[in-house]
Amino acid sequence: MKKIMMPLFGLVVAGLAACETMLESGAGSTPAIQHGTVSSLKDLVGARGRDGEDQMVNRGYTWARTDKSGGSAYSYWREKGSGNCVSVRTSEGRYKSIVYTPGSDCQDR
Repeated sequence: MKKIMMPLFGLVVAGLAACETMLESGAGSTPAIQHGTVSSLKDLVGARGRDGEDQMVNRGYTWARTDKSGGSAYSYWREKGSGNCVSVRTSEGRYKSIVYTPGSDCQDR
């Protein structure tokens, strides 16, 4: 049984890596714009929250709302031109991740 489990584990890991690559490249039926990191904002990961907010506004994003969960805050921003929704996770006062999310996330709740 152990001899079978290790190759299966390797296949699962390889499959997950392939799915992530497909999402980031836009391959498959799910557009990359709805999932994955926002490449034009990668430089803001690690920024202080307030500095990041200023940069988001300077780059043409419009704040929609903020939610808190656990030790993190999730702010949602509309991208100028495309109208796509972007989520910024802030923890310990710094931007930790910036990803595209469904447009409904940018609506008031």
